[in-house]
Amino acid sequence: MALAIGLGRAVVDGTGSKFVMLGKPKATGFKGEVPQRKIHVLKLSSNEIQEKTKEELDSEGALPNNIKTFGMGGKFDDPIRWRAITCEGLLKYTELGGVIRYMVQKLKKQLGYEVDCEFTVEAASGGVLKINLVQCRPQNLPQNLKPSRKPESVKKESTVLEGKDSRNGTFCTNITDLVFVHPKIFEECTATERRHIATFVRIVNKEIQKRENRKYAIMTIKRWESTDDHAGIPAQPADSSNAVGIIEMFPEGTEYSPSFGSHSLQRTLDAQMGTAAFKIRAAEILELPLIAQAQQTLIGDIESALIKEGCPADTARKLIQYVKIIDVDATHRTINSELASEKTPFVAHLAQDNRTGEKPNALYIAKKDEQLPEIVKIDKK
Repeated sequence: MALAIGLGRAVVDGTGSKFVMLGKPKATGFKGEVPQRKIHVLKLSSNEIQEKTKEELDSEGALPNNIKTFGMGGKFDDPIRWRAITCEGLLKYTELGGVIRYMVQKLKKQLGYEVDCEFTVEAASGGVLKINLVQCRPQNLPQNLKPSRKPESVKKESTVLEGKDSRNGTFCTNITDLVFVHPKIFEECTATERRHIATFVRIVNKEIQKRENRKYAIMTIKRWESTDDHAGIPAQPADSSNAVGIIEMFPEGTEYSPSFGSHSLQRTLDAQMGTAAFKIRAAEILELPLIAQAQQTLIGDIESALIKEGCPADTARKLIQYVKIIDVDATHRTINSELASEKTPFVAHLAQDNRTGEKPNALYIAKKDEQLPEIVKIDKK
């Protein structure tokens, strides 16, 4: 469930919504989660929607006490509590999460299929919360929306990334190419230059689609399709419409805020994408054999294609240094020379289990159609 204070635009565009697991509605969220910074409001005098900070609304006397009570996070004796909109009060001190979970399950039972719902919540007199159902439509569950795990037979040296606290429960198989965005992109390129990474991916998106038996995933530093230039890579859904997965890496010391918890969740589900996030040391990213010994997929003159798409020539030259199209099969054979004569191509598989315990996820290399992610059997009792 995505949750935000103010008008619902913050949920739809992902500019400030909080991601809540209905299975644990009282949970305070994940460490480092970004608070909502702006509130969408309707200014009645001019009949227009505006974006206001909490401080601006407070100075205008337009910040209701209910938002101060239910919308803020932190401890009551902590002054920072009054600076951050986290919806923590709604989750901790009301039964909102549990009630919405019940309503969704009731609708599912009555209608006979999964549902995608939108609600508004109003604070009525006496502290009572009034919940309004404003949308209910069929939710198509993708075939890959099943918790999965890396098979025990996969060797350590064949594991590219492995982590805990998976936010998702999907899997993705037979990835032949990885579009890798280098961590130095945030040091060596300006925000304006980084916006052209979307153009780079759009070119790859078109070219790989033309090739038989090729499936690519994006492997990026920080968020993909970010609405904040500093939080990740700005892009639009159409730029990576043919991708089978989005893998986000968050170096230690940076904010851990995967994108698929908010604005791109529905799109990636509908497209049956595998979406994952890993915490990793920045230096460790470049030490990964798949990155350090990467062999690139040749899809033509990317630099010229970027310039043709309106990218400045100097920016295009920079991007081809920091954005690589990694051929998984060729790279794995380079790393393991004894596999040079192997006839079956090597691919990458993505496995994730977000149910209980450590919630493991892993990106690993295997032969095509072999050592596939193992679907976890769920006890329905």
